Amino acid sequence: MNNKTKLWRFILLLLVVGIWSCNPEADGPDMEPIVPSSGEADFSKFISIGNSLTAGFRDNALFDRGQERSFAKIMSEQFALANGGDFNQPDINSENGFTGMGPDGPLGRLRFNPATGGPTPTPNGDIPAPFTGDKSALNNFGIPGITLVGSLRAETSVPGNPFFNPFYARIATNPGTSTLIGDAAAAMANGGTFFTFWLGNNDVLGYATQGASNPAILTPQAVFEQAIDGALSNILNAAPSAKGVVANIPNITGIPFFTTVGPQTPVLTLPSGDLPPASILNILVNANLDTENGQFTEGPVYFAGEGNRVIIETSDKQVRQYNPQTDFILLTAAGLGLGQPIDGNANRIMGITVAIPDAFVLDREEVAEVLEVINGFNAAIANRVAQDSDRLALLDIFTEFNNLPPVINGVPAQPVITPPTAMFSWDGVHPNARGYAFTANLFIEKINEHFNAQIPLVNPNDFYDYE
Repeated sequence: MNNKTKLWRFILLLLVVGIWSCNPEADGPDMEPIVPSSGEADFSKFISIGNSLTAGFRDNALFDRGQERSFAKIMSEQFALANGGDFNQPDINSENGFTGMGPDGPLGRLRFNPATGGPTPTPNGDIPAPFTGDKSALNNFGIPGITLVGSLRAETSVPGNPFFNPFYARIATNPGTSTLIGDAAAAMANGGTFFTFWLGNNDVLGYATQGASNPAILTPQAVFEQAIDGALSNILNAAPSAKGVVANIPNITGIPFFTTVGPQTPVLTLPSGDLPPASILNILVNANLDTENGQFTEGPVYFAGEGNRVIIETSDKQVRQYNPQTDFILLTAAGLGLGQPIDGNANRIMGITVAIPDAFVLDREEVAEVLEVINGFNAAIANRVAQDSDRLALLDIFTEFNNLPPVINGVPAQPVITPPTAMFSWDGVHPNARGYAFTANLFIEKINEHFNAQIPLVNPNDFYDYE
């Protein structure tokens, strides 16, 4: 059994103990039927603009089943009950999607693999191919990986450019010239009546998922403010009578990518049957410091007795114990072999005598920075929506996701990646189908409230499709 297998089995065992008795197929309570109505809105041509969340990306890939259960697609099916029109998506035509290249070819979506003890890419992925359908008839403009800033840049369809995005390149109306916002605005101008807009997550998410180690990919506040104004103005001006819902950025430090590994790392007692006294470990920690790159400690790292934790490298190169109250160990750290010797060297144990690298950690200072950025971006979104409050409604996803209900229609729900209570897919960032259905309901509830509509909600438990 390899190190990655051991860690994943340890994590998954702790996450699923005591919850398998729940029934994900359970039906919710009977709801009082309502007469569907569009109220002050018009859903005859619905356009959805966003990133991977809008596209239905999950399990680290865009694939057929995920697209069919995007929150936008689910919403369109509910809008059809109130005279909503067709909803066309740029079909990826792949059962498994694409996560990257492996030694034997393209790798596809993550699935749980008993042989590895955790989520593993499928071997038969498909590199995204150009969309061959009618680009002028598209309704879903969700582009995985795109930033708000990138949605306004023509370079997103130019290979080799830092802004290049293959998912936009496959649907770009005029590669090298067109932009995502421009294409979406054209769709709105061609009879668009209602839209959702959810961009901005990737302007901070990529920075956070790399352990806040690459400031170059973090969008500055002033640039974000200019971009949100430009993007929404383009969409609103394209269809002067259209209305829409704009969602803000969730608290990404509450998603499983940041919350799965750290809390499951063991609490150490020193000495123990497996570990020497704290004094010996402190000697080894100091011997393994990367002093050439500025690593240091502020006194002893370990202490005798209970309560010790794995060690991390912080943004200022300090090596100290992980604090479960303030620090986050990223999901990608699961592949480092935590608690195992590095290259067979018993004196170099990852997370014990060698610190988990900063790129795999959000320490307390970095967490504060990320949240400050999100709050700043969300303020910019709220301010822009307020300028057109007669046409726009703000969906406060930040608050909604922070207050995820513990039970949805009688079935427990948790911000975890493991069945049967999971609301997130195996990548720890994107919702699973149940989570996307829950998200669709949040949008519908906001529409019903703000535009006096009566669009029926869905039962998220009907969308449970783990594999």
